[in-house]
Amino acid sequence: MADMAIPQQVACSSKSHPGKCDESSDIRVHFGISEEEKAAVKNRGEHVLKALKNLGLDVKKGPVVSVLVSGGGLRAAIACQGVLSELSHVGLLDTVTYLAGVSGSTWCMSSLYTENDGWKDLGKMENELRRRLQEDSWMVSVSLDGLCVAAERDDYSLTDFWSYSAVYYLTKELLGGHLSHAREQSEMGTVPYPIFASINHDLKSSGKEKNLNAWFEFTPDWAGYSTPGAYVSTALCGSKFEGGKLVQQEPERDFSYLRAVCGSPLADINVILKTIWDFFKKFIHGSSTQEEMLLTDPEDTEDKLLTEKKNMYLMDAGSTINSAYPLVLPPIRSTDIILSFDFSAGDPFKTIKATEKYCKACNIPFPLVDDAKLDQEAKAPSDLYIFEGENAPVVMHFPLFNKVNCGSKDVIEQRHETYATFRLTNYSDDEVCQLLEDSKANVRNNKDCIFMKISELAKPAS
Repeated sequence: MADMAIPQQVACSSKSHPGKCDESSDIRVHFGISEEEKAAVKNRGEHVLKALKNLGLDVKKGPVVSVLVSGGGLRAAIACQGVLSELSHVGLLDTVTYLAGVSGSTWCMSSLYTENDGWKDLGKMENELRRRLQEDSWMVSVSLDGLCVAAERDDYSLTDFWSYSAVYYLTKELLGGHLSHAREQSEMGTVPYPIFASINHDLKSSGKEKNLNAWFEFTPDWAGYSTPGAYVSTALCGSKFEGGKLVQQEPERDFSYLRAVCGSPLADINVILKTIWDFFKKFIHGSSTQEEMLLTDPEDTEDKLLTEKKNMYLMDAGSTINSAYPLVLPPIRSTDIILSFDFSAGDPFKTIKATEKYCKACNIPFPLVDDAKLDQEAKAPSDLYIFEGENAPVVMHFPLFNKVNCGSKDVIEQRHETYATFRLTNYSDDEVCQLLEDSKANVRNNKDCIFMKISELAKPAS
């Protein structure tokens, strides 16, 4: 859950986009993707064409490929790294236009986008991930210091607790970079355009999460609701607005905070408080004024209409679909192929079944899904399922643990036990390597099929 510090009765300006989004101090409304994103996608398209030619495909235009990486805590963060590393290794990463993540996968994404050369050597980033997870680099003093600084902000919330406690503890990393700083890479088209997804807490708690307005996105240029199209500059995330105008500018929230906004699976305030207290009482002995201040409920979260609230509350999208389908599907972005890498616990088809229901409710084209057939295969799925339909993108769905990379139902069950979402004990290096290998195998074993679909949807050179 997150406090975005946006006062109630916010009005949205309908002025045209001024160009560079950091020049704008207004809340903006634009329908469809922004001019910055259009330019980034166009430049990315040139890189896609070069990549396809390197793969032996001479075409005029490549399809828009969106990679979706689901939630799943640290399991998802590690598996996401494996997927991206292998896509790069087999030459397919440069054919990808969008990379959209929720929850734990955004932990991996933020590490990559905060490094200027992170995408140039994904093998190096993978080794850095392994090294970091094996070192005892989490320090309670650093965690408390960060929380004390955050507590001085007007928009201090439980998201800060999650950032400096669980997310820091699991990832062994505090990131000081900012998403807006990834704008240069995105504009040049040298990396996939990133979308960090969350959902509106109020719509989720009122049972309206199947509403288009529930999904909130963060990109290097803008942060906001793609439907109906209300945004603020990403560089101003954390600042205050009133009447559509900036009234108090604050420093942009860093990647560590964004990780917590997108990656907190606990949305109920009482559960969050209990979890945080259970976590910190392992380390805190005695009490102090400072510690008592940090453990005080910062905001009454009784459900009210969004317009009646001073602040906007965002939460982990893993609690709904657990994959950012709504942010890449029509009418928002013209995706032709979705590569859905599913790192969920339990039912490996929950995301795709939930998306079909969402799309029916919102009148969005999506392939038909045979729930009964998928239910029969849920305990021992294959490593790839392809869903196609009229006027809908091709969906290629990859369950993380399957009968191809695990070999049997028993091994699949064992993997799920080993890599439980709420596991708080450290993974061994062997466990990290096994998870990386499982995720890589899903790409490696299906690279030809992915390329075939890309070939089918590419526009011929003549």
